[in-house]
Amino acid sequence: GAVGAPRSRVDPRSTAPFVTQLEDTARCPWRAFLSRILSVEPPPDARGALPGAADKRLLGNVVHGALALAAATETWPGSFPRELLLEAAREQTVKEGVALPGFAQVLARCAAPYVEVARRLDAADSPRIVGVEELGVARVRDAAGAERELRFKADRIDEIAGRMRRTDWKTGKPKTVQDHQRGLAQGERIQIHAYAQDGARARYVYLDPEHDDAKRVIDASAIDPGREKFDQSVATLFAARDAGAFPPRLRKPDRDEETVACRSCDLRPACLRGDSGARMRLAAWAEAQHDGSELERAALAVWRLPENGT
Repeated sequence: GAVGAPRSRVDPRSTAPFVTQLEDTARCPWRAFLSRILSVEPPPDARGALPGAADKRLLGNVVHGALALAAATETWPGSFPRELLLEAAREQTVKEGVALPGFAQVLARCAAPYVEVARRLDAADSPRIVGVEELGVARVRDAAGAERELRFKADRIDEIAGRMRRTDWKTGKPKTVQDHQRGLAQGERIQIHAYAQDGARARYVYLDPEHDDAKRVIDASAIDPGREKFDQSVATLFAARDAGAFPPRLRKPDRDEETVACRSCDLRPACLRGDSGARMRLAAWAEAQHDGSELERAALAVWRLPENGT
């Protein structure tokens, strides 16, 4: 994973990264290098199984698409036309290349309860919707103290009580404040802290209809009031990106155990997953004395990020 620092302006690392790229680097630096820097994609499989209507990624895309359409309607949050929900589902089936008759209708039916949760929450808050899926830039500091740009795309921007509020919609199982504090220290959940710029509020909103409303909304200020964990994680991830330190996370730093990310990775053919020798070499490298070079320091720091949340 030691690929070295950028040497030309055509290197993708010469432009400001999106916050999700840094989150991916924290989860597995090597996979982030493959997918985010080299734009490697898994090979298509004509015999592969079609996604189900309850597929988490597909369902999340439909919900996000539907909520983007909802913000442009005059009836929201009073109501949301089913035709627009079906439109969002059809758009996703086209992108996925799924031509099964009726699949979009089933997908729309699965997404409807999530959209209804968002509608109900908006009806209670009565926000003025300013924009959807809008790009923004956060100003952060790297390990050397230099100001850097970190790009993001906010799912929704509202004005409420005279203050801007950025929202990240989530369709997965709700996380607790403690979960987010741990994920933030590990660099995996830094997105809404990038949203919290220029005095804006920032929040995660979990839309799973199976859970209580009391657990749905988590504000960035409740996770990291002083932004210390955010600053530390961002500095570590920028250092790894700048130095070209992308060690494969084939095992956990403190024990020879495969990570959850490895078991679900779609880029396994471009990795040494399952190679016990590679895992042993990683462990020996992490425990050895190093020359103190910038690359070695950055690699070790990003490798040890998972230990920050324990």
